Amino acid sequence: MTETATELTIELAVQGMTCASCAARLERTLSKRAGVVAAEVHLVHERARIRVVPGTTIESLFEAVQDAGFEPGQVAQIAGVEAFAEDEARFARVARRDGWLLLASVTLALPLVLPMLVMLLGHHWHLSPWVEFALATPVQFWLGARFYRAGAKALLHGSGNMDLLVAVGTSAAYFYSAAELMRSSGAGQPTLYFEASAVVISLVRLGKLLES
Repeated sequence: MTETATELTIELAVQGMTCASCAARLERTLSKRAGVVAAEVHLVHERARIRVVPGTTIESLFEAVQDAGFEPGQVAQIAGVEAFAEDEARFARVARRDGWLLLASVTLALPLVLPMLVMLLGHHWHLSPWVEFALATPVQFWLGARFYRAGAKALLHGSGNMDLLVAVGTSAAYFYSAAELMRSSGAGQPTLYFEASAVVISLVRLGKLLES
């Protein structure tokens, strides 16, 4: 993105983007703002690079970011892509945090998958349904909370994203299983899908970590 004598390039940190749909929504919202010539959003770096005409206020750009459902952060006028280098330390901190959360998710999800694995060896073994419920619940509502937050924010702004899809899909599996568990009242082995919701959340978290 090249600056001319009548244009300025502004780099704006953006918090809350989680997928390509979020970045595309923010680009569209920024591009429609008065004074904006072009906008380019970098999902991984959590930055928006905006080319504006002189006189465009930072406040109007902040409003555009908030209208799209995200939180604006640090602002810098830049001349080149080297400004992204300062993000490396932050990436390392986020990766460490996400790594520990992924480990917690896998630790809770693995016992739910074990019955299927031993079935491949010709053995039949099941966890207690209530143990499955206890393992799946923190994965769904603690480790999966980020998908609910980001999905709800996209929905409130009239859009959809991958997080909304994950939240809806895993919720369907979790709440159906919870309803079956309550209905059976401990009689027999109900058909449960707690492992499906926990594994999907764990795999998407792994993808997020690799992306970072």
